[in-house]
Amino acid sequence: DYDMPWTVEEANFYRECDKRVMESGEAELHIIETQKQSDGKQAWMDTNKIPLRDAKSNVIGILITVEDITERKQIEEELKNLNEKLEVKVEARTAQLQRTQARLQKLTDNLPGMIYEYHLNPDGNISFSYVSSGCREILGLEPKVLKQDANLAFEKIHPDDIATFIEKGNISAQTLENLESEWRVLNKNSNEKWIKIVAKPELQSNKSIIWYGCLIDITQMKRVEEKFQKQTQNLKQTLRELKHTQTQLIQTEKMSSLGQMVAGVAHEINNPVNFIHGNIVPTCEYVQDLLGLIELYQHHYPNPDTEIREELDNIEFDFIKEDLIKILKSMEEGTTRIKDIVLSLRNFSRLDEAEFKQVDIHSGIDSTLMILHNRLKAKS
Repeated sequence: DYDMPWTVEEANFYRECDKRVMESGEAELHIIETQKQSDGKQAWMDTNKIPLRDAKSNVIGILITVEDITERKQIEEELKNLNEKLEVKVEARTAQLQRTQARLQKLTDNLPGMIYEYHLNPDGNISFSYVSSGCREILGLEPKVLKQDANLAFEKIHPDDIATFIEKGNISAQTLENLESEWRVLNKNSNEKWIKIVAKPELQSNKSIIWYGCLIDITQMKRVEEKFQKQTQNLKQTLRELKHTQTQLIQTEKMSSLGQMVAGVAHEINNPVNFIHGNIVPTCEYVQDLLGLIELYQHHYPNPDTEIREELDNIEFDFIKEDLIKILKSMEEGTTRIKDIVLSLRNFSRLDEAEFKQVDIHSGIDSTLMILHNRLKAKS
């Protein structure tokens, strides 16, 4: 029925299809297209046209089946639109991820040092799943090469530092505490470079451990630290020298003050001692003269008065006559020793002499021994 609510173009199309089936005798003609319904709505129709033949195989008609697939088409259209939207979102998300990856790659490439992801499997195998381009600067290795063989990183560690580094790594694996260490790297030209490692371990469900960390070149900082330590040692040495010099200055000042005091005391003692020492000799002569005079009296007057005899007995004249000379001799020896001590003190202080001069060291030793005489005596 070509009088259905079709457009002229649609009606002509269906007539052409029917004619082609009738004339060609095609086994089947399958058509899926839109049609406008009587209510004005657009619908999708799935049309199949099969030629009908008589006993002689002549086409005598057409069997037409029409199925309304509008709902299916709507669902397909919605799915198509949804897929297109998903594709747009996926493309946008992919582009965003690519931009993020590019940004992260640029960030890791420009960060100082080397960023890495290090795996330790339960069987003991090790590997780097990620290594930034800083690997070239830090270890002198290509990231691709290090990911292929993780042991190359350990071969770069200085032999004197490898034991300490492995020990700290084992502690971090056992306690899951952050790994921090400093060690030296040997370059191709055997130059040493100081590296600091900071890494955070995480235990995985399969009992493997992953360290997320970075390596930083601290060679310059180490050089500054060594220079600072050297300067600190120099300052400490200078301070010790200053303290020693200060002690010497204080000691010199004390000795100078002591010398002035000793010189003053020696001068004050020297004058009265010289006076006493100078008068002892004539005093001895006078005493001997007086004793001689008394002896003459005793010789010419052997029997003095009773009062004189009693007085002579009371004062023990014979003892005084013998002991008085000994006392005067002892006083002379005492004043002589005082004079020697005063001379030793003056020699010891030497305030009135030049700062540097040739001296008899024996004289200085004798003077010191003279001053320390009492303290050097043997005691029980």
